Amino acid sequence: MCLSWYPASFFAMLQGSSCITRGNAHNNSNSNRCQDEPLMTTLPTPPPQTPVVDLVIRLGLAALLAWLAMRVFAPFAALMIWAVVLAIALYPITRWIATRLGISGGWSATLLVLAILALLGTPTVMLGMSFIDDMLRAYGAVMDGTFHLPPPGDNVAEWPLVGPQIHATWQSASANLAEFIGEHQQQLRDTARRAASALLGGVGTLLSLLASFIIAGVMMAYAQPGESTTQRIFRRICGEQVGDDLHTLSVATVRSVAMGVVGVSFIQALLLGVGFLLAGIPIPGILAVAALLLGIVQVPAA
Repeated sequence: MCLSWYPASFFAMLQGSSCITRGNAHNNSNSNRCQDEPLMTTLPTPPPQTPVVDLVIRLGLAALLAWLAMRVFAPFAALMIWAVVLAIALYPITRWIATRLGISGGWSATLLVLAILALLGTPTVMLGMSFIDDMLRAYGAVMDGTFHLPPPGDNVAEWPLVGPQIHATWQSASANLAEFIGEHQQQLRDTARRAASALLGGVGTLLSLLASFIIAGVMMAYAQPGESTTQRIFRRICGEQVGDDLHTLSVATVRSVAMGVVGVSFIQALLLGVGFLLAGIPIPGILAVAALLLGIVQVPAA
């Protein structure tokens, strides 16, 4: 049976095969021939659609995980930022050591970090132990009544603004220290509390810096995979050409700023070391290294 007069939509509803009539327009033949042909191919099944509720739940869980990750990471944010800056600044030195000694990047990063820890950690520990020993001896002398505070010089009263007040307070304390402590016990307690808080903050900052060097060493050991990942992120966000340029500019900016801070701190420490040496101050080298460390950390003056 030939179905040439049926509309095309009818064939789309049929499953199976049938015959169609094809005329030959060139030889004006009236003969018809039927041929079995498939009239319909199987339509692809559309993928199942995710319900809106499931989509909202997934997005909510992703947002919750991101929030929890940020809460966990927040206490270590400053430490990790310091580590990234130090790794970017010190990585050329790591490559130079690896090239000179013919070792891998991991070993060169390890040697560099150990040298830095020895250079900065040893003076810090020595100064800390000396400070604690001096404080304990001073406290023992005050408690025994053997501590003597020398009287102030006359030039102290000539200091601008605060000179007369400092001179009077100092003179009162040197005349009778026990009575002075009894009269100003609350003020001395508050001052000691603030000094201890500032001291603990400085110690925590120094320990954070040393920990940042250790983390930076791990980052430098895996610098190649990290650089490739960062470059792919920049390319994904900004495009290939702009991403590469922005990645290069970011590395150069961080490295220049970090080396500028280290360079200025080194010059300051060198000048202070020379001044300590000329003034006859004990352990000038250790004090100069401590000044270098404080300059790198950028400890505020107040």
